[in-house]
Amino acid sequence: METATSPSHMTEEEHRRQRRWAAARHNLTAYIFLAPILIFFVVFMALPVVWLFYLSFQHDGILAPAQFAGLDNWRRTFSDGLVLKCIGNTLYYCVLAIPTVFVLGMIVALSLQGVRRGAALLRILIYFPTLQASLIVALIWTFMIHPDFGLLALSIRALTGVKVNFLGDPHFAMPTIAISRSGRAWDSGQFSSCRDYSRCLAISITPPNWTAPDRSGAFSASRCR
Repeated sequence: METATSPSHMTEEEHRRQRRWAAARHNLTAYIFLAPILIFFVVFMALPVVWLFYLSFQHDGILAPAQFAGLDNWRRTFSDGLVLKCIGNTLYYCVLAIPTVFVLGMIVALSLQGVRRGAALLRILIYFPTLQASLIVALIWTFMIHPDFGLLALSIRALTGVKVNFLGDPHFAMPTIAISRSGRAWDSGQFSSCRDYSRCLAISITPPNWTAPDRSGAFSASRCR
């Protein structure tokens, strides 16, 4: 009767084959779980973007036969001042909102990592606002920044005597929108905090390797590595 080859008697080539097979099974399992979202992404996001990019080089194509236009559509687009202003506003918003979400999320995640007692309760309290409906979040921000009865607007008026219209003033509108989107921390910052906290837990860091400030709960830039 033939017996299975024990791991100790396997050749180097057999070891490499076993490792490749294990890696292939691991990757296949991951792709199976990713398949639903990947299919959705390709069908409803990637393909429409590629098709739209193709159509940008065409004239008509909907009610009349498509005609190749070259770069004419792109030249007209970037010569339109309104389009350039929209692009500038989008970049301005991204610069304000996106880094804020990740920075706040990482700060909260690192702070939670240093909590010894009540960490579970804090995680629940931080994540709980993500369950609130967008309408409730909008009402909360209305009661904060409304120029007539908003808490923040009334506080500024009481201190400076100036009535501030956060969404009506061109100087405050974009920063207010960016802050309300990133700083509201209901569905972006809070989720980012939970995601970053999960990543921190996945990193193998043992308390004996921490420095004294780390053990005391102080923030250390080295913990962001």
